[in-house]
Amino acid sequence: MDELIGLGIACENCGRLRRLNKRQIASLIGARGIHTVEQLGRKLKCKVCAEQGKVSKNISIVPYYRCDEAASVAPYVKPKASSQGVTR
Repeated sequence: MDELIGLGIACENCGRLRRLNKRQIASLIGARGIHTVEQLGRKLKCKVCAEQGKVSKNISIVPYYRCDEAASVAPYVKPKASSQGVTR
């Protein structure tokens, strides 16, 4: 969970999208004994659907890790082909 920097949450019922940052995730975890993204996902629900009395646990979560952030900043560049011929 230390590498987790964000969490994307999408409600499959109403289409609501939200993103939690590291501070928001830390406040949700607190002293609840949550150690994995899967455990955190079980605790989340759609607030809008819950207020309307609909199923509020039908959500998808997408974790964002530190390595994802680094990859978006410095994308992989494919090396150019060598101009030297192959000797046999």
